[in-house]
Amino acid sequence: MKKSVASVLALITMTAPLAAAPKCATPVDVAAFRSAAIQQQLMVAALTCNQLDQYNRYVVAYRSELQRSDNELKSYFIRQGSEAAYDTFKTKLANLSSFSTIGDGAGYCATAGVSFDAALNSRQALDDFVAAQPLMITLPQTTLCEAKPVEASVRPARSRVAVKLASSREDQAVSVNPAQH
Repeated sequence: MKKSVASVLALITMTAPLAAAPKCATPVDVAAFRSAAIQQQLMVAALTCNQLDQYNRYVVAYRSELQRSDNELKSYFIRQGSEAAYDTFKTKLANLSSFSTIGDGAGYCATAGVSFDAALNSRQALDDFVAAQPLMITLPQTTLCEAKPVEASVRPARSRVAVKLASSREDQAVSVNPAQH
């Protein structure tokens, strides 16, 4: 009996760090979060600011890249163990984007107009376009996945990537923790 208890305790002790390890996001995941947020902002602008034509042109111009980015976002949530959290995340993005128009509708529409102009008049890649756009909501802070070491003796430390940008309210953070959904 003592051996069994000792074995179980040893197993728990060895696996506890794995269970407690934070889930991380790759730079591709972080770009997918931003891409989804920008797309939701532009969709809200299309409906709120009467910019449907610009939004449709944006979606057509970036169709394959938007699909790739959305697949990467979904893959992130699947890796975290909850495909349903992907749907929840997208719904929260849409809701928060809608709420951000309440305080300054004219400013929101003006910012969206500038974004549409940048997207439709430049031939830049989606990731480059998205990286240059202001977010009107706050995305979650994400732990960046550890890079694979080049040498076995060198292991880079985990770092935090702040994906916090312009927001009209601090309480508008979108959670990416599937356990919360």
